[in-house]
Amino acid sequence: MLVHGGRWAYASALLDGFSDYILITIDMANPAKPEIAGRFWLPGMNLAAGEHPNWPSETGRYGLHHAIVHGDIAYCSWRDACLAVVDVVDRSAPKLITHKMWAPPFGGGTHNALPLPQRELLVVVDETVLDNQEDGEKPIWIFDNRVPSNPISIATCPAPRDRDYLAFGGHLGPHHIYENR
Repeated sequence: MLVHGGRWAYASALLDGFSDYILITIDMANPAKPEIAGRFWLPGMNLAAGEHPNWPSETGRYGLHHAIVHGDIAYCSWRDACLAVVDVVDRSAPKLITHKMWAPPFGGGTHNALPLPQRELLVVVDETVLDNQEDGEKPIWIFDNRVPSNPISIATCPAPRDRDYLAFGGHLGPHHIYENR
């Protein structure tokens, strides 16, 4: 997914030497010839540089689904590595502000994180990818985001109770939130 904001664009990219998708910043000063300006990844993903994954293999996938950028902060949904908040003020050298993990005990699979700056909230959605909750519970998280370096989970949206969806079968849970920006 490409997020464009004036001169700068942001995307998840699978580059040679990395274990999965990472965040790249793209300089669009010359739209006919965009250039990668910077890269950000979680420690352990840069296999070409000799990094070794430091996460348990049963945790799943540590790859960027995509980022939503507000101002100079990228809210990165990192699948089973959950949420990384990244400072992109220096587009050539993005830096980690904080990394929040909730998988386990929850299922992970973080799909997108939408800041609601006027309300000082962050809405984070974990994506269901397996049938019958085989990949765990996938809530919609509400974070207090008054301090972006320390988003605090204040609520989860309850699962619908109008029927027994688990007995119904198939995927149970959210996919993504509408990015009405």
